[in-house]
Amino acid sequence: MSECCCRRCGECDCKTSENCRREAILNALEHNFSMRILMCLEVSGPCTFKEMATVVTDGRKTERMVFLRFHKLAEIGLVQTVRAHPGQSGAKVLRQLTPEGHRVAKRLLAFFEEMGEGCE
Repeated sequence: MSECCCRRCGECDCKTSENCRREAILNALEHNFSMRILMCLEVSGPCTFKEMATVVTDGRKTERMVFLRFHKLAEIGLVQTVRAHPGQSGAKVLRQLTPEGHRVAKRLLAFFEEMGEGCE
């Protein structure tokens, strides 16, 4: 098996690249947060993805981008679904998931920024 090209350019769409990215994220989460699960936000009621990205944030671009990162990571299998209600921020939903509360939420949000996980 050849070396995964994601290690060189980060632009590969192959399954090997996807698995490498997934494993790197899992390892970093386990090292930094003692956890191997990410969450995917899910909004109550029917709506489009763009509507979901808006209603679960307070409208700030950074939180919207965090939501998009959750969605992208969910696509590669790093999911724990938490039901969010319109108007809730990503940090608030993270606090519901983590017993340590706000500090862990802030660290996780910073972690996503550092990893550069995004959705075009």
